[in-house]
Parts: sequence; structure tokens; C-alpha cells
Amino acid sequence: MQQVKLIPFKNQTNYQISVQLDYQQQLRLRYNLFGKLDDINIPLPTNAAVRRDNLWQHTCFECFIKSPANNRYWEFNFSPGGDWNCYQFESYRQGMSHQATAQPKMDLIYRDQQRLQFEVMLEIPSELTAQIDITVGLAAVLKIHDNSYSYWALQHSADQPDFHRQEDFIFRL
Repeated sequence: MQQVKLIPFKNQTNYQISVQLDYQQQLRLRYNLFGKLDDINIPLPTNAAVRRDNLWQHTCFECFIKSPANNRYWEFNFSPGGDWNCYQFESYRQGMSHQATAQPKMDLIYRDQQRLQFEVMLEIPSELTAQIDITVGLAAVLKIHDNSYSYWALQHSADQPDFHRQEDFIFRL
């Protein structure tokens, strides 16, 4: 597995987030969150996980996948509680639609007061499986108990947190 570190927007250093990735027939993502987790509002795992909109309003992990062949990209959202969603965009924040896809396999592997490890097994959209140069953007939203947010990504190229900027999809599968 390869490992990358996410960086916080505006240098918030109370936490650390890394992601381990492996791509065979599926994309395996293992998000590792370190810090004082009691300060973060983290949804508890549920057996009734559903496809849900607006996960970014809570603590969640995100993955953006794109082929350089066109502007179309996919956004996947994963809650440590088990809820998820997948959207397809025709171009930057335009033409959003719910993407028909298999529910990803998600597992909260480990959690204590200082560390959370959350793994996702994700089917790559069939349109991309034949592509040679798939780019990925990885991100996380942490909702703090005081209702503030901490935004994390591979890089931040804008003045505001914006995970949809394709120039920030810098990891290549």
C-alpha cells in the first residue's frame, strides 16, 4: 500500500490524517486519523448504513476520481458511521448526478481516544477501469464539537477549502 498525508486548510495542527491506498480490482482506502478524538463529532457505526446526502456537514472522508481524458469526475463520501454517497460531475461543480454504484465495503477498524482507522473498499466506475492515468483527490472533513470544521486534502490550491478543484487531484493510480 502507498501512503499519503493530508494537509489541513489554514495549518490546523491538532490532528494528523494519512491515507493508505492500494488499487487492484478495487480501490482500497485506509484513512488514519490521529489526535484528541474526543474533540471531534464522529458518527458511531450503525448496522443500517444508507446512501445519504450532505455527509460533508459531518465528519466524513472523501475521494475524488478522474480521468485526464475529460472533465468528468466522481465524488465519493464515507462516514465513519457507515453512511456513504457517490456523485458524478460533468465538469467542475457542474452537472451533478447520483452515480449508480455498488455500496462500498466500509469498516471502522480501530478507534480509541487518540486514533481512528477507517477502511473503504471501493469499486472504480466502469468508465475509468480501462484508463491508464486515473487521478485521485483525497479529503476529510472534521466536525469539531464547537460546530467548527477542519478541512483536509492532499493540497489546497484555493483561498477557501474546495475539494472539487481538479488541480488538487494529485495522486495517480
